[in-house]
Amino acid sequence: MDLLVNKFVINDKCTIAEALKHITKNMSGIVFIVDSKKRLIGSFSDGDYRKASLRKDLNIDIHKDQVTFMMNQAPKYIYNDEYSREALLNFFSSGFSFIPSLDSKKRVIKILTIENAFKGIPNINRVFSKAPLRCSLAGGGTDLYEFYKDHGGAIISFSINQYVHCLIEDSNDGIQLDCKDINLNINIKNKLEIEEKIKKYPNSELVLRVVQKYLKEDAIKISIWSDVHVGSGLAASTSLVVALIKGLDKRYSIQRSRSLLAEEAFELERIHLKQGGGWQDQYLASYGGLNLIEFSHKKGNSIKKIPISHTQKGILENCLLLVNTNMSHDSKEQQAVLIDSFSDKAKVETLKTMARRAKNLYKHLSEGNIDNLGTILHKNWILKKSTSKAISNKKIDEIYKKLMSYGAVGGKLLGSGSGGFFLVYINLNDLHNFKKECYKYKFEVLNIQFDNLGAVAWEIS
Repeated sequence: MDLLVNKFVINDKCTIAEALKHITKNMSGIVFIVDSKKRLIGSFSDGDYRKASLRKDLNIDIHKDQVTFMMNQAPKYIYNDEYSREALLNFFSSGFSFIPSLDSKKRVIKILTIENAFKGIPNINRVFSKAPLRCSLAGGGTDLYEFYKDHGGAIISFSINQYVHCLIEDSNDGIQLDCKDINLNINIKNKLEIEEKIKKYPNSELVLRVVQKYLKEDAIKISIWSDVHVGSGLAASTSLVVALIKGLDKRYSIQRSRSLLAEEAFELERIHLKQGGGWQDQYLASYGGLNLIEFSHKKGNSIKKIPISHTQKGILENCLLLVNTNMSHDSKEQQAVLIDSFSDKAKVETLKTMARRAKNLYKHLSEGNIDNLGTILHKNWILKKSTSKAISNKKIDEIYKKLMSYGAVGGKLLGSGSGGFFLVYINLNDLHNFKKECYKYKFEVLNIQFDNLGAVAWEIS
């Protein structure tokens, strides 16, 4: 018999006092009660005793009354031949620390804990996951809590067919991290070494923190790479976090909702690592699609998918292009300057206007009106620049002026500013000449397609 069974299981003839003594001995706060045939019939906790003691209508003698008098007659349990990793995680995440495992006759054969529950359940050997990058059309900056807690915010963003990828595999040599974009390989004996590795490789802290929190083993190989370079303004760092959590969830058969996936990524980046930024990146990497995201301190955040026809989608995918400025940006610096500007009433009013325009654009797109998108992008870019001196600079302004001279109707710099990619809108008739001029002056141009799936993961052979 499992040793924990002797610690946690008592028979139905035990008195309340004997049950409390058993609870004190196992230091768990609970015991499980079985009948003469060893079948589970209830549970009893110190909380059950406290509740019953407060009832004035009960005359309790703990030394004479049996524990069945105040036991919970509907205890939580799991059948030994049916439980999965997902089922166990659902139990433990609901606050249960001990779960009785029963045979087909409801006899307790094992007590499961977070330490022993997952032994014998194999992980998925090879998992591939990816999370999309994002582009914003309107409302950028209004997703910062420092702004929307007082004024509300709204953003229109969409995810694109550029991704951060993760390949997760078994390993016989500890924890191996292969960060391909920064040409960095890290070998870790076990999770206890992670703090030391963070000090040695500070530019890999984001990956190491995800591993530290979500990895459940000390033998694994994780390879990570992105379709774009670091500092692109397309939120690659957030997509990395989301893709890696999604991949590890798949390996361990964890079902995590998209909203929770976004919240977990936000908590890690914004709270624990204190990386500046708002909420849109996490939502887009998790959900995918073209969305209006509204932000409210009182009501909470909401995501609305924007319906567009197949034809409209095709036009947008041809008319919207990414143009690389060949300049990286430091989002931390730009976000700090933007937050400081919230004390300026005029700039706050500008941001409130940007949020209203995002809602108006939602209405236009939902009604199938995409003709004025280029002009809207241009006006929004002019507004965004006025909110913070860190968003643009002389060189960025010169690049934008050139792109407009090549035929762009309008555009905006993605991310928090000062580098990365411009998103530009070009009429179909001007596409050929625009690309020709960009190539002539060595501007990298990327075609885009919408991603509608968000973060995904597969088991691979």
